[in-house]
Amino acid sequence: METGWGRIPVVSIPDLIELKKTRRLYDYEVISNLVRLRVSQEPSPPRTVLLWAARQTFRAEDRVEYLRRLGLPASSAACRRRIAWEIQRCQARDAAHWRPVLRELREFRRRGKLLEEGTPVARLLD
Repeated sequence: METGWGRIPVVSIPDLIELKKTRRLYDYEVISNLVRLRVSQEPSPPRTVLLWAARQTFRAEDRVEYLRRLGLPASSAACRRRIAWEIQRCQARDAAHWRPVLRELREFRRRGKLLEEGTPVARLLD
């Protein structure tokens, strides 16, 4: 992204959505808002964008609308069930990713290999 301070690297909306698929339920509302933003960037979104949006949103009403625009009618109830399943799958994947990382960090802490919480960053530079 070009700014008054120069070029700043940023993550794309699709990449940010993938990063937000965590165990935090709030992230799924954020994801749905990002999907809406991406769809709204084009006055007449192409089929590929609508397909992507229908797969990525976690708001049943939006999913129903994207599918309707694609000629693939679906009920709100069916979308809610599918979305609940998708959230559980994303949360399980997130937990599986972090389990070994947390295990390793706990082991580092147990062996005294981590800085104490609240340690000023300046101490690292000494």
